[in-house]
Amino acid sequence: MSYGERGRPRPPVVGLTDRRALEAYRPADPEVVARARRLKEAALLDFGLTESTVASWLYSKCPHQIPTTAVDTAAVVASGDGTCLLLYNPDFFVGLGLDGVKFVLFHEARHLVHRHLLAGPELREDPVFAVAAEVAVNHVALIRLGRTELPVLDGRPTGVDPRAVYDAYRDDLTAHGLEPLTYDAFTETDLRIYGELKRMREPPVPPPLCPHLVQGLVPADQATVDEVTSSALLNTLLAARRGHAGAERELVDGERLRLAEPGPGGRPGQNRTAEILDRIAASVGVANPATVADPVRQVVRAALRNRWTVLLQGPPGCGKTELVRETLRDGLGRDALYFSLPVTNVEDLCAPVPSPDGTLDNLLAAPFKGPEPKPIVWDEYNRPKDRAAFAKLMEVTQEWSLAGQRIENLRAQIAVQNPPYHLGRKLLVSRNNIAQATRFTASLLVEPEDIPANEWLLARYGRDAETVLEWWKHDIDDEGRAWITKRTLERLVRLHRKGLPLEMATVYLGDGEYAPVPLTALVDRFKGHSVTGLRELARDVDAWEDRLRRAAAHSGEGGDDSDVVHQILANAELSQLKRHRAAVSRLVALLPAKLRATYLVGASERQQRYWTEVFTDLRRS
Repeated sequence: MSYGERGRPRPPVVGLTDRRALEAYRPADPEVVARARRLKEAALLDFGLTESTVASWLYSKCPHQIPTTAVDTAAVVASGDGTCLLLYNPDFFVGLGLDGVKFVLFHEARHLVHRHLLAGPELREDPVFAVAAEVAVNHVALIRLGRTELPVLDGRPTGVDPRAVYDAYRDDLTAHGLEPLTYDAFTETDLRIYGELKRMREPPVPPPLCPHLVQGLVPADQATVDEVTSSALLNTLLAARRGHAGAERELVDGERLRLAEPGPGGRPGQNRTAEILDRIAASVGVANPATVADPVRQVVRAALRNRWTVLLQGPPGCGKTELVRETLRDGLGRDALYFSLPVTNVEDLCAPVPSPDGTLDNLLAAPFKGPEPKPIVWDEYNRPKDRAAFAKLMEVTQEWSLAGQRIENLRAQIAVQNPPYHLGRKLLVSRNNIAQATRFTASLLVEPEDIPANEWLLARYGRDAETVLEWWKHDIDDEGRAWITKRTLERLVRLHRKGLPLEMATVYLGDGEYAPVPLTALVDRFKGHSVTGLRELARDVDAWEDRLRRAAAHSGEGGDDSDVVHQILANAELSQLKRHRAAVSRLVALLPAKLRATYLVGASERQQRYWTEVFTDLRRS
């Protein structure tokens, strides 16, 4: 979302997530680039890198901050890998000067705080919502930075003036006999602004483009119908692999495909998803599930039901193998057969034995015998110990037999592997070829976000895990979080409990080099130095209530203390929020409405239910 954007953005001249292309496109004068970068760094220092949540949001969410002429002003762009890019035009920053750059950086950080990039596609496609988001953010920025007007460039104000938009809104409604809200009520939340702008006969945006350029709606196709049948997963997986955005969201984000009839002008009509799915479920005699299972568990459960062979690929240490084994154990009530291929010999699968007639026969290993149901987990599938063992594995995955003998009651096979490259480094694994790929019914790329490892760590290691997770979320950037996997987090806890150096837990890169992640802040947290997390907020809730009241008295949009509390609540795990429910309720009641509204954006259904209950209790009290 670009600074000052009104209505539909113009098509970008280069891909806004291609970092090399952004830097190479019509590069600005090197001296101008250097001045713009110094202004950006000076502005962040002015905010205070250790105190301001503006700076911490920008650094934690935008590890790459790129000067480029591909944007006219500045923008925060979702990169597609779980991080964001901060793009800024060097000439624009130099023209604004330090105060103007501070305003723009604060503006872009608030887009992240308000989670505008996580809004639903029907909102992001609506130019009125873009204006509403700009009004909300600039209203907060003007108050928090103590300004009365927007930054000026070449004698003209830059960006969307919230007062000017409100004046146009008030005049439009008054001219048509409608009652406008006061300015304070109008700017209460982003969606309040959006809803009020939609009441206007002529909202302050350009007319829509050709309808062929407007993103279409997802119809009630077979993938949606199959949501309540046993073939839903296969159809959704295949659609996601073909690049179907709705199917990808169904697997990765746990969202349902929205079912709606086209409204006037091709815009989305009423969302009838729940109604249609309830009718489909009733017609086939099953219940319409309230949630969509996470992708790894879903594909493993489908493999058990349908005798599938599944390939899961994901970064090392994210917990995929443990989750697969746990899901199989829950599904069958017994452990799966487990083989780690780097240490699996042919003799671990079968061995030749002489028969009475002088020939050789093959004796299967004991785990493959017996009538009980059995799934197999092939761990580190693309790193076999030798070719002989891998050749036997190929027979099992394709023929469901070993040495020509059928494996009785084999229910599923799950192959788990690491990618060929991770964080720019080549891993010692082989690449899959087409012949191998065709042996699998379904393949799934696993992201760390697909594995609910944080809750597992909290349940198993308690307060120590809470300390490590707070460090992981608040004290290191996205690149550092990529290096510190969930497996590494567990090692950090265990080393801390043994009193051993924490550096031993990080990834060893060879030649005495470990993963480039500073551990000083984690050591400070373990030593009890002054840090702030949800546990600390709950422990000193009276003092934090006073700080939030003072911030609210100073400004209806809060202050730095409000941002600190908001960031902690936004990053907390659901189990932590439930454990400190009383403190959370007391603190969230004193946060600005704009911040409270973000807790329902992009959250899981369980988190939305939690926050809905909290907000309902607030209204009752």
